[in-house]
Amino acid sequence: MESEISIRVKKLTKSFNGNKVLDNLDIEIRKGETLGILGKSGIGKSVFLKHIIGLMKPDSGEVYIGAIDIVPLPETEISIIRRMLFGMLFQTGALLNSLSVGENVALPLREGTGLTDAKINNKVKEKLELVGLKDIEDQMPDSLSGGMRRRVGLARALVMDPKIILYDEPTSGLDPIIANSINYMILEVKKVTGATSIVVTHDLNCMNIIADRVGLLYDGKIMALDEKEKFLNSKNPYVQQFIHGKIEGPIKIG
Repeated sequence: MESEISIRVKKLTKSFNGNKVLDNLDIEIRKGETLGILGKSGIGKSVFLKHIIGLMKPDSGEVYIGAIDIVPLPETEISIIRRMLFGMLFQTGALLNSLSVGENVALPLREGTGLTDAKINNKVKEKLELVGLKDIEDQMPDSLSGGMRRRVGLARALVMDPKIILYDEPTSGLDPIIANSINYMILEVKKVTGATSIVVTHDLNCMNIIADRVGLLYDGKIMALDEKEKFLNSKNPYVQQFIHGKIEGPIKIG
């Protein structure tokens, strides 16, 4: 039986100043899977995520979340879908330094629900414990390490119990040990929540740990897409060049 499709992207196209970043991109993401999107820096991975969550409008194409194409929807309707269905972990954690850890994690609940302070506080504590952080609600973000900031950002992304989680370069700028702690945290989150996840990165180790399927984004298109083991053993020249870091090949340097 074919897996239920959670997200379907059809002929997605986006240009900036005449530079085509996404070019008739097609992809389907299965419900409950973790899909990894590999690609070199500046290739459009974050732009792709911003279209999935409705933060950008394409020049043309469709983005179906379930049965709904969000592209033609007004921002008021997209913001409701975003709040109800999505959580996103940004590269730096994107915490507000003027707010405590607890206030950062609670922000989506205070803005999007009518929960009491007691219920919000319990939810914040629950999500912080899920990402391995306990009793740090009163600390300020600037007192935290980079890895802890990333975990707090993940707790905030999870606080609304999203069905879809987007990870934008979750291990970028972290040392290998801390990066691995984030990778295994992503695995734990999937185990606990069952959410559909998309992870964009250029970190092969991250893909090796977290992904069910892996795609390679280049020249605005998905050049290869397969189950992780098949992808890593693919004879596709784009895949071979990327995973082995070869200078010679179809992927241009620079």
